[in-house]
Amino acid sequence: MRTLCSALAIVTVSLIGHVLPAQANELSLSRFRVLLNDGQRLEGKNGTLTADELVGASSDGGQLQIPRNAIRALDRFKGTKAKTGAIIGASMGFLSALLAYIQVEADPNMEADNAFFTPLFLGFTLGGGLIGLAVGSASKTWERVDVDIAVGFGPEQDNASVTLTFNLW
Repeated sequence: MRTLCSALAIVTVSLIGHVLPAQANELSLSRFRVLLNDGQRLEGKNGTLTADELVGASSDGGQLQIPRNAIRALDRFKGTKAKTGAIIGASMGFLSALLAYIQVEADPNMEADNAFFTPLFLGFTLGGGLIGLAVGSASKTWERVDVDIAVGFGPEQDNASVTLTFNLW
């Protein structure tokens, strides 16, 4: 029984090694910005990072071909915060309208009229959402790419092995 379990564990580990995808030999970058070793900053699009170089189009339309060892830092464009801004803005607008409604309800001299507050809720919520969308769209997020291990050719990347030892009894 013990031999069977050990054999099963060895087969499982071997299969996992074959099923897991190997790290890609290149990394595609829709938009990127790069800081070179000499301090020059470049922005580009449609880039590909390989073991030897970064190739892509610069923001002014020219072709970029940068040796990998000339790159100090590389950032990949992740998107904007438009969705988050819209949600926060709409929430703030809705809460503002809700506070106005609570204020009117709490005052014995005033009467809450649904015909007035329905458009107020809609208007404040939509207006806040649009303002948040505009602010969030202006906030761009970038992700740092570790150039040494991005495509699996860094100095720390060696063939690795896994050894499992366990006792069932």
